[in-house]
Amino acid sequence: MAHWKDAAIPVPLPDVPVPLKREAIDDLETLRTELEILRAELRAQRSTEAQAERIITGVAKATAESTLRGARRENPNPSFTGVYTYPEGEAKRPKPVLKHPTYFCGIMQREEQLTPEEIDLFNRFEVDKTARGSAWTAEFRHKGKLDALFIDVPAKTFDQRMSLPDGLTLILRELLDGKDAVDPGALSAHVEMLQKRIADLESRVSTV
Repeated sequence: MAHWKDAAIPVPLPDVPVPLKREAIDDLETLRTELEILRAELRAQRSTEAQAERIITGVAKATAESTLRGARRENPNPSFTGVYTYPEGEAKRPKPVLKHPTYFCGIMQREEQLTPEEIDLFNRFEVDKTARGSAWTAEFRHKGKLDALFIDVPAKTFDQRMSLPDGLTLILRELLDGKDAVDPGALSAHVEMLQKRIADLESRVSTV
């Protein structure tokens, strides 16, 4: 009689990564690009540089006329490089211009007093938008011979101003793309998910 020790014992096979198709490799590169964009947005949100100045730019409606003149800086020197220009300087890389007459909390916006990113965000508005239960509004109104963009958020009282996000760009992004677009928690979760997908794809790409 055969002894039980003579029976073949099944040996579990190691997990073998499934080779990826070329489409999956392309998807990996897309995910890496998206991850870098999200990381950049997170860094921008967590940065406090010039945030106070940007808040004044948009939310101090009651005292804006006097405050903005002292807080904002003009940029008459085209070779100047600063917060209101691209890193290359105005001479090498001029800022974009506003596509429409634009007003934020009743204050007319001017290119020399805006960063390139702020101008790009203002120019992304093509239709009316609302956020925060319609408390925030962006709408086009006929003004003179042109359609003007009017963006309004509650900013009459001190408490209202303190409840707003730290920066004009965050307000514009939320109106354009929704609250998750400016929520660090949501962005962090998305980054973590992308990192896991990239790690999985990289481990499988190596077998192709």
